Amino acid sequence: MYERYPGAALLFATDEQEAQEFNERQLIACCVIEGCLEIVRVSEGVITQYCFDTQTYSVVTMLDAQGTLELAAYFHVFDVQDLPKILATTFDGMDADIAIRDVCSQLSIPVEVSEHIQ
Repeated sequence: MYERYPGAALLFATDEQEAQEFNERQLIACCVIEGCLEIVRVSEGVITQYCFDTQTYSVVTMLDAQGTLELAAYFHVFDVQDLPKILATTFDGMDADIAIRDVCSQLSIPVEVSEHIQ
């Protein structure tokens, strides 16, 4: 997903040993598209199948252009295209997307969260 977008950043990915041991993969990445921040969490595997009755499940968090500017200002980022890199250095781990939403909540920046079952 994230490789398609210039300036996109990987926030978390299951390492290969974990993926084989648990037969489950997770990935969290973010990018700025047309001035709006998009954070995508994708999980796939047997745990996802058990929990969501589907092989692949994703959660997308979107900030509109104004929210993206506000979050960038909070992190002292002058070009919103650099925001994913800053977020990747600040938030890593399997709860990175949740932690970013928490910061947005504290700053009263509205986010839109949607779930996708594939």
